[in-house]
Amino acid sequence: PSLPPRAPSDLVKPHVVLPHIPPWDATDRLVPPPGPNWTNIGNADFDAYAQREYRLATQVLTSTGAEMVWLNGAHLNREITPQNDPARIDRLNQLVAEATTGLNVRFADFPGFVGAVGSTRETQIRRDGVHLSVRGELEAAHWSPHDIPGLN
Repeated sequence: PSLPPRAPSDLVKPHVVLPHIPPWDATDRLVPPPGPNWTNIGNADFDAYAQREYRLATQVLTSTGAEMVWLNGAHLNREITPQNDPARIDRLNQLVAEATTGLNVRFADFPGFVGAVGSTRETQIRRDGVHLSVRGELEAAHWSPHDIPGLN
């Protein structure tokens, strides 16, 4: 017999969980159950789906008492298209905040860490306008425990 699936938080009892709100969750999709039409952030079906998923993830990952510190999603340094419109990323950050109200959660200013799109700082720590460069990864490793209140 096989063991029932277990959440990662059942195997490891973290004190803090530090996930990132990714820009990919602001892209168009068919929400479950797959509907006949593509939808996106700002539409009621998409927003309700995203909120359910983020709330459930937060509940599971904090179920052993861990605190969740979501890193807010940052705008991308890419040509603006509907898929990466800064307004969508802002709305996704808002949806996650609303969905996790009342849970053991805080938010960290990852956009502030990255810097303004196109700034010298941003271009030095993001290799392609989206992903952190090696320098960005090293800085993030030092930033997280020291600059997020409560993480030591």
